[in-house]
Amino acid sequence: EDDLNADFRAIAQYIKSRGMRKVDREAFYLSHGSYDMHGEDTLSEMFQEVNTSLGNFKDEMIRQNLWESVVIIMGSDFGRTITPNSHGGTDHAWGGNYFMIGGSLKGGKILGEYPERLSEASDIWTARGRLIP
Repeated sequence: EDDLNADFRAIAQYIKSRGMRKVDREAFYLSHGSYDMHGEDTLSEMFQEVNTSLGNFKDEMIRQNLWESVVIIMGSDFGRTITPNSHGGTDHAWGGNYFMIGGSLKGGKILGEYPERLSEASDIWTARGRLIP
């Protein structure tokens, strides 16, 4: 079992004890690092780990009849270049990404505007795949 899945499982077990602890609202924080990929790109494997862990956590919250009361917010502390560097990885850039999921959220929305062009022809392209947010 990967660390992220184990962390979500521990949170789910802790949530299950909320009645005994007499709480009705909690916030938890998880960190999942190693996304700083200047070299070898293992991003697809890491995304699969996140996807599996979130899916397992969601399934457990449904079993506990709590999914409609749960919101998960995920974010990145910095953006990445769109184009690869000379080592096949990516470098730091502006912006970042965030998303929210939860049983009672009205999803399917993207806030903000997506750039019309993700190329050097774009007015917000600076160099090497860096876009001004």
